[in-house]
Amino acid sequence: MAKEEKNKNITEEKAESSSDYEFLREQIKDRPINRRKLLRRMLMTAGYAIVFGAIACGVFVLLLRSANKRNENESETVLTRVELPTVEQMEEELPAVEVTVEDGENLQINQAGEENEKPQNTEIPPEETVIVEKPIEEMTEVEEEPPVEIVEIHEVPMEIELSDYQLLYQKLNALAKEVGKSMVTITYISDNTDWLDDSNWYKNHASGMILGDNGQELLVLAMQPSGMDNAIVRATFPDGTSVNAMLKQLDKDTSLAVYGIKLRTISKQTLDSVTPVTLGNSTSASVQGSAVVAVGSPLGNPSVCYGAITSKESRVQKVDATYQILTTDIYGSVYSGGILVNTKGQVVGIICNDHKADGMENLIYAYGITGIRKLLENLSNGANPAYLGIVAGPVSEEAMEALSMPAGVYVIKTEMNSPAMAVGIAAGDIITAIGDTSVSSPSEYMSALALIEPGQPVSVTFMRLGGGEYRETKVSVETQGKYETIE
Repeated sequence: MAKEEKNKNITEEKAESSSDYEFLREQIKDRPINRRKLLRRMLMTAGYAIVFGAIACGVFVLLLRSANKRNENESETVLTRVELPTVEQMEEELPAVEVTVEDGENLQINQAGEENEKPQNTEIPPEETVIVEKPIEEMTEVEEEPPVEIVEIHEVPMEIELSDYQLLYQKLNALAKEVGKSMVTITYISDNTDWLDDSNWYKNHASGMILGDNGQELLVLAMQPSGMDNAIVRATFPDGTSVNAMLKQLDKDTSLAVYGIKLRTISKQTLDSVTPVTLGNSTSASVQGSAVVAVGSPLGNPSVCYGAITSKESRVQKVDATYQILTTDIYGSVYSGGILVNTKGQVVGIICNDHKADGMENLIYAYGITGIRKLLENLSNGANPAYLGIVAGPVSEEAMEALSMPAGVYVIKTEMNSPAMAVGIAAGDIITAIGDTSVSSPSEYMSALALIEPGQPVSVTFMRLGGGEYRETKVSVETQGKYETIE
């Protein structure tokens, strides 16, 4: 009974409690859909999509048409092959080059290196005649009077010699300014360059020379610093104009690189103010001892130096090549760069810094232009010569006589993973023939290899010392292209 009464009380309490919150009870109903309004919004959205899509398509079509037109124009442009002068052409006479010295005099420098200038008022003092006669007391009655000896003496005032010396430097400086019209400053911009460090100015700049153009690009040769393969390249012309440049080809053995500058990015005024360089001859007998001007950055920054070539007989061995090295008496920087020109304004050398003798690190050295002419032509035209992968030197006559070595080229080193190593050519071997062409010197080896197309198999004949005598071996080598393809 008590239990039923207790349940009844609980039920009454719940009912009473529930009635206290009756006003808080709600029922949430879904809002009715306005189908007309929804349809209108959908139509508006679709309309906006169609309009914006049409605008985007129109812009895309216009851009695509413009790009296709530009590509058609570029594809229609036939690249002109850059051909550098041969050794015989380098020795031909050049037209006179007009330069201006500081005092305003116009000078003509011709092929012979002679200057035609306005006549100067250089008076020579009157001749002073000294008559020497035999003393009278030494004469006898039977002696005849001896002939009179006349000695002519010309005294040249010291002031004229000094003025001539000054005029000489004025002419050399005027020549350097004229050659400067063919120079371009190359700047390499990389992410890790600390521009607050002054030494980076030298490491991130190079002096380039204009080789010519292929109808679409202006081609510039420069010595690329190490570690700048992926850097952004800018080219600055003598008038201060700066434009983008693109690496076309790089020879890693010499660090020589050719850059292309789109002609359409260069203003007509700038293009008219520059001119390609003229190449000279670095192997003629008159080169050693001749005067040269270092143009570009022989002191590490834009500068000019004067001196003479002291030697032209040095050679440096590179992979599949041997190049001439010119030495000078010009004191420069370890970061020197630029070119050497003779008094005719012709380039005879490309300044380099990696072949200097110990104790003479600050003297200017250069690759002789005659020896690297073919290399420059290949780099300019994107040619990819055949690659065997050996560093070779000459076999001297003394070695042939004393050691009974055969005539040919002596293998100093074989490059790792090269075609030559793949067929077993090793250091100490002497190559005597490439294909059907006999070779007895590094220059003949280079000429024979230049006739081979990359990828073309070629027979290589070499002599190897074994059992106290040299024995002939002939192998077939699958050549490769020397340079990597640059995108």
